[in-house]
Amino acid sequence: MVTEGEHYLLFKTENTALAIDSLVAAANPLALTLNVHCRNGQNLISDSGKMVPETRENTLSSFCCAVSNGATFIEFDVQVTSDGVPVIWHDNYVVTGDPKAPTFRMISEITLAEFKGLCSSDGFPASQPLLRRFHRQDGTLMSDYTVWRVVEDSELPTLEELFVSMPVSVGFDVELKLTTPNDQLYTTSEEVTRMTDAISAKVQTFSEQGRTVFFSSFCPCTCKHMKALQPTCPVMFLSDIGAEWHCNPQRTSLLSAVRFAKEAKLDGLVVETAELKTQQHMVEEVRDQGLQLLTFGIDNNDPDWVRKQYFLGVHAAIVDELPRVGSSLWSPIGV
Repeated sequence: MVTEGEHYLLFKTENTALAIDSLVAAANPLALTLNVHCRNGQNLISDSGKMVPETRENTLSSFCCAVSNGATFIEFDVQVTSDGVPVIWHDNYVVTGDPKAPTFRMISEITLAEFKGLCSSDGFPASQPLLRRFHRQDGTLMSDYTVWRVVEDSELPTLEELFVSMPVSVGFDVELKLTTPNDQLYTTSEEVTRMTDAISAKVQTFSEQGRTVFFSSFCPCTCKHMKALQPTCPVMFLSDIGAEWHCNPQRTSLLSAVRFAKEAKLDGLVVETAELKTQQHMVEEVRDQGLQLLTFGIDNNDPDWVRKQYFLGVHAAIVDELPRVGSSLWSPIGV
């Protein structure tokens, strides 16, 4: 878990994870944990046009592979189906059908049975293939929807199945994913309650496992509600701090995000790393407020910037390109 005074490098994606405990800073050891974000590797389109990795993201087989490669934390997005079941799903929409005329539905609009039917080890239902606008490995977004076909497919899991299947030594970084449009200031209280209550209740069911769990969300109301439901669990506020437009200043201003997190008695912030580059002076302000500071984003694939964050006082960096960044940080920090 992130605790005051310690620094963590949280790794996401890629098929290789490192169990590193020997990075040394100029004065103090750098404690590292591994956080595989969403899966053992986000499905992307490679330069050659192939799907990488070959395993479907957000499946039990993907998470198990990540753990077998050394991940001690896994991060995933949780949404709640129309019949009240927390499931693991990253995107805002479930997109199916004809790529030229796709059908869009939210997880809140489909049942658990429909969710489970989206994909399986037997392949896609021929009548309703799962679609996606994929990112390329360079970070650019493709213009068209294509069939989401992988070599190794398996059933998409529920939150309960993840608790049952993963070793209790593996911590969970649970992002509560709400799909509120950017031009809407707040998510409705009904949806916040529906989502948060269902997820909290399921986590509580497995509290005797002793597993380390913390929560995060881009939705301020969701963070506050979850903190009330789970006062002993860390809750972090996610913010783009200006990387994307949003009508809520807490999503676009680091200062506003800090004020909100402090007033709401949250444990910290997870912010977009490219924006933090232009606001490096704010790291000290965040720490002075007694808040943890984590970063995410494609710029965390730059080892030099990750090193700089360590010296700035950032508590954690979530990176995509584990082998390259991890190997670069194997030598003592500052060397």
